[in-house]
Amino acid sequence: MGNLVNDLLSLAAQLSGYTNPKVAIVLAGIATALLIWTLWHNAKKWHRSRVLAGERGVEPSHLIFVGIAGAWLFLSLALVGFIWQRYWQPTINQVTESAASQPTASASVKPGKFYSQRNKNEIADALTDLSNILNTTGGDVVNKTQQIMSTWNAQVQTPVGQQPDINVLFGQVNDLEKLTVALNRALYDDDGFLKKYETYKDELDSVLQLPRNAPNYNPITKLQMSINELREGISPILLAEKYNDQRLTVSIIQSMQPRFRNLQTGDDAFRAWLDQTKRRIDDFRHSLL
Repeated sequence: MGNLVNDLLSLAAQLSGYTNPKVAIVLAGIATALLIWTLWHNAKKWHRSRVLAGERGVEPSHLIFVGIAGAWLFLSLALVGFIWQRYWQPTINQVTESAASQPTASASVKPGKFYSQRNKNEIADALTDLSNILNTTGGDVVNKTQQIMSTWNAQVQTPVGQQPDINVLFGQVNDLEKLTVALNRALYDDDGFLKKYETYKDELDSVLQLPRNAPNYNPITKLQMSINELREGISPILLAEKYNDQRLTVSIIQSMQPRFRNLQTGDDAFRAWLDQTKRRIDDFRHSLL
């Protein structure tokens, strides 16, 4: 009987780790029932032997011992439950199926499993940190892009010879590139946001919806590509102005229109992603309440 109980407990331990938790629970229950039956059977034999020997079947000390053992057992169970709730970190399953390509604002991010209070607190902290990144660095990217558009419009619409210094535009483009790099680092660096909250990677990826290996569908990367194209087009303008060649300057500016439209497209995609991500943050935060 003892070997059978040990075998069942061993099998339950193996199954609970990496195959079927339900089967493991059933086996553990059977093993527990057999163990209790074995103890009860042995206790009856011990009681019968005492009676046959002319002794009392039960002494007060026996009840005291059973009471202390029972109290210790239930205290241990309560302690295990407390430690489980306070410190156990589950393996989180992905809570939603992200869109295969473009992020969507209507996707409602809801937890797909039980979260302890500690899990909820940590996810709430993660969402707060993400909101701060989007509102600061993300907001700076939007503002700088709008500034570049205003400068570019002035460059195109102002009569020849009265345009603002193209070096100002070139500096603004460089500043925008630095902001997008800072945003990427804040999210993906070794000490960045996703690394800090790696336990909840699936949840946060479903909120961000930034495919890491598909740059054509990543609004940050698309914006960076349009920035690089615009900067490459500005460099010849600097050279033409150096030699005071107004006709060449105008010609280059006219040829820059497709590059600028790409920047507008990248900005539209980035702003849409930024707004939608903020909505997904709110949806996820409310789903945890």
